[in-house]
Amino acid sequence: MARTGILENEQGITEKKGIWFYEPSDFAKEHLFYPMWGGEYVCTAPYKVEREYLDAFMLFSIIEGEMYYRYEGETFCAGSGQFVFLDCHRPNCYWAEAPMRKKWIHFNGRQAGAYHDLIYSEYGACLSGRSRASSALVQILNSLENGVVNDHRMSLLIHEILADLATSPEDSRQLQIIAPALDHISRNYKEEIRVEDLAALCNVSAVYLTRLFRQELHRAPHEYLQQIRLNHAARLLTDTGDSVESIAETCGFSGSTHFIRMFKKRYHTTPHQFRKLF
Repeated sequence: MARTGILENEQGITEKKGIWFYEPSDFAKEHLFYPMWGGEYVCTAPYKVEREYLDAFMLFSIIEGEMYYRYEGETFCAGSGQFVFLDCHRPNCYWAEAPMRKKWIHFNGRQAGAYHDLIYSEYGACLSGRSRASSALVQILNSLENGVVNDHRMSLLIHEILADLATSPEDSRQLQIIAPALDHISRNYKEEIRVEDLAALCNVSAVYLTRLFRQELHRAPHEYLQQIRLNHAARLLTDTGDSVESIAETCGFSGSTHFIRMFKKRYHTTPHQFRKLF
């Protein structure tokens, strides 16, 4: 890690790239995520930032060393390879006790607060294994440095960061566990399928399988099965002239009345009206 003397008037900063500022369009401010400013610092003690309020959110990628944080009543340390997401509308403090390097941006956007609260409730403010988020942050900073910034591209990259932070690194492993159940449903959706049978295919309990379905697909196994049946029913309504009664039977519904009720609940229209739209 490069080390020079403390920069004049910047306590604890020994090397810096940036700050690069950006002024988004009115459209971006109203509808998109947008960066405000960012940079890359090498810091050491006595570097410390403490604030009560700033109308922005902040993303850190720790490249080398460690940075310490006090946020939401907790004190924690983020190390190399970790990501930190703060809502600066809330009191926060961060500091270095030894040489460290970080990349960071302040950003904003109408849905940023909701994303922060979702991510913080699931994983806290410090997150590991977020390689896609780190890559997207590098692209944002490169664009800010070069002065070639497109509002929509920036919003897409910030959204990619937030989506990566909102996704558990365990997701791929958990999806592998439920893969036999998903495959069985896709091939046998017309038949009666019990959660216990799906669980046996995955070598887990029915309770654990249901928990994984809710975590990964945001619905229980029977709700996922219904979704697959409705998907096939919608395709038959648009691609064939089969009757509603025939489609209900083909797709595994207990009868046309049940099918129509479930179809209206999802598509907010009847199967007959849906077919006319196409």
